[in-house]
Order: sequence, then C-alpha cells, then structure tokens
Amino acid sequence: MWSLILKARYGDVHKAVFMGAMFKSEKKHSVWWKDMMVASIHNSNFVDCFACNISCGLGVGNSIPFWFGRWLGGSTSKQLFPLLFSLSNSQRGYVSEMGSWQGHQWSWDLHIEAGNLLDNPLAVMEALELVEILADINPIVGGADSFKWWPNTDGIFSVKSCTSSLREHQLERVVDANSLAVIKRFWDTTVPSKINFFGWRLILNRLPVRDQLAHRNIIHREEDKLCVFYAADIEDIDHLFFKCPFSKQVWTNIALWLDVKLVGEQGGYIHLEQFILSLIGKMPKQKVCLVWLTTVWSIWNARNNFMFNNEDVVLDEVIVNIKVVSWI
Repeated sequence: MWSLILKARYGDVHKAVFMGAMFKSEKKHSVWWKDMMVASIHNSNFVDCFACNISCGLGVGNSIPFWFGRWLGGSTSKQLFPLLFSLSNSQRGYVSEMGSWQGHQWSWDLHIEAGNLLDNPLAVMEALELVEILADINPIVGGADSFKWWPNTDGIFSVKSCTSSLREHQLERVVDANSLAVIKRFWDTTVPSKINFFGWRLILNRLPVRDQLAHRNIIHREEDKLCVFYAADIEDIDHLFFKCPFSKQVWTNIALWLDVKLVGEQGGYIHLEQFILSLIGKMPKQKVCLVWLTTVWSIWNARNNFMFNNEDVVLDEVIVNIKVVSWI
C-alpha cells in the first residue's frame, strides 16, 4: 500500500534512486525529497551514494534496474561490466526487460548489437563472464523484488543512517593524489573489470573486511573482528593483505617467482609503488599492476572460501592460481 502511495506522489521512485532520473519539483513533494533531487542534480555522486547502500533481491525484476541495481552481489552490472554497459541499447532497462521467457526457459537479451560486440575483444570477454554468471539466474514469476538498506543492520531505511552514509561518502570522495594515481594505473591493466574494481576498493579502504563490518555495527563480538587466517590481530585491509603471516607467505613466494626483493609490509598504494620499483627494468608497469592485482584478489578469494565455504587454504594452490591468471 505504501509503495503505491509513494509512486502516486513521487512517480517512478526506483529510477530516481538508482539512476538519478530527475523529476520536476511539485508542491506535493516533501521538503526532504525536494532537497534530495536538488542535491542529485548538482552532484551525481549523491545518487551513487544513495543507491550503493541498497542491495536488491530478484523477484519478477520489474523494479530492479539491470545495470544500476546491486542484484548480482555487492557491485552493479555497470561497475562490473562497463564495456557491455556502454554498448547496450537499454542502459536504463529493468531486469525484466533484459530478456524474455521462451516457454519455461528464460533467455537473456542485453540489447547489444552483435557487430559492436565482436568489434571489441575486451567486451567479448566481459560478455562471456556475464553469461556465465547469469546462466543459473532468472526472474521469479510472481515473485516480488526486495530491497535492503545496507547501513542499518535491520535492512530498513532511516534518515539518520542516510545522513551518516552521505557524510562518509563525501569523505571518500576526497581521494589523495597518490591513491588516485594508483587507481589510474589500474585502468591500463587487462584484468577483468571485477578485479579492477576490487583493486579500487582496496586502495580506498572500502572492502568489507571485519574491522569495517564492526565499524558499521554489523558484527559486535571482539572475536569476530579477528583475522580468519591469524586470530591474533584484527582483520583490517593492511593486515589481511600485507601483514598477516599467510599473506606474507604469498608475497614471499611471488617475490621468489619474479626474482625480486620482498616488498615491505606497508599497505595500499605504498606497497604497489614499492612493488613497481622492485621490478623496474624487468617488467612493464602495466604487467606489474596485473600481478599485484591478481595477488591481492587471490588472497581475498582464499579468505572468502575459507570463511564461507569451509575450504582449506593451500598456499601452493594460491600461488599457482596467481601465476596462471597473471601469466606473462
């Protein structure tokens, strides 16, 4: 009932929230809604911040934007597959509009002309990844789409939590020059876009490691804040990727493989810059970034598989995977 009332008063709220579709201000709109629309007109990052805190559960798919909604995990399809998004003729389409039922089988259609896709090898790679992800996913006939507000543990939106999130987002936007330079280096690598985006989040300290989850009041017990590999220290980004005994073993093996001096335990962009310096004259910077991104990505996957799938972490397997993915 409330959703119908809101739609009658404000129009297509989903497009306003996820895509920044602007609406003409009317007298019937609340002061808060008018302010939000004004903010989004003058600062597109406002809409990005608002939408990034909403996770979507797929039902019939008629209220979740295919490219802008977070229904495939923690990132939008636009962020994970930017080339496909740029080629799609339906960038503002909902999930339900990006395919059709063929009998009892759902068939996806990204509305991309085959000629444009085949002319771009990187876009073809993205398409293969997305097809694999979507293979077992389809809208649920008669199912209702659901939405969860990330900043609140109960998943329910509140103005207070929204205000707090916006303040955090504004601080995040003030990226120091060193971090920005590193992120620009990532743009030139050939890693899949999801790994590239993961690297950005690592540099900006925005990965959901345990200290971040505690900061957001998602976990509360002290023991839940500890590293999954080494339960003597709190799991923050610097510890997990660069200081943890397991991660240090990974970097030691990578240094031996590349025949370079082991980089120190400094985190973030400092670690990457030192890694690049250690390989000057031996390898192009683009390749160095590729190896670095693949290494941190592999550490992250090992951590998640251990946490969520109860899979044993085998150092040799992690190293082999890094070498295969970043083969040079």
